[in-house]
Amino acid sequence: MTGRAHNKHTSGGDFREATLRALRQGLENTLLEPYYRFKMEVDIDFMGRVLSDIQKLNGSFDAPETYHNKAIITGRGPVAAFMDYSMEFTSLTRGKGKINFTFDGYDTCHDEEDVVKKIGYDKNADIDYTSTSIFCSKGQGFLVNGDEAKGYMHCLK
Repeated sequence: MTGRAHNKHTSGGDFREATLRALRQGLENTLLEPYYRFKMEVDIDFMGRVLSDIQKLNGSFDAPETYHNKAIITGRGPVAAFMDYSMEFTSLTRGKGKINFTFDGYDTCHDEEDVVKKIGYDKNADIDYTSTSIFCSKGQGFLVNGDEAKGYMHCLK
């Protein structure tokens, strides 16, 4: 982030306000969602099906390890997609497979449009933390929508 102060037009709190707005604009570029890291142990006969399930659930996996008649599969995937998978996994393996999920941070949302549509998110409805920016020209301040702000940023030029 960068900014410029002006003796006449800059007052206490301006940079705090600008920082909050800049942070908001940056966060609007990418929707994040929680991810799981998982470890699964299955009979080798079920490995193909489990790997296929992981891909269908928008997950990723490391090269499976095999020993005796078992496969160990590790990887990660979106919590929303894997939340109910343990029941399907238990049914598939007839209760003989092992599955473990741990929280693994946040990553880019795998179906951003559907999520935004489903929750009815409107970025302009948050009046306490808007993403509009205030710019000055010829001594006058004016508001610029967050999606247009880059074009007004003289500090980037």
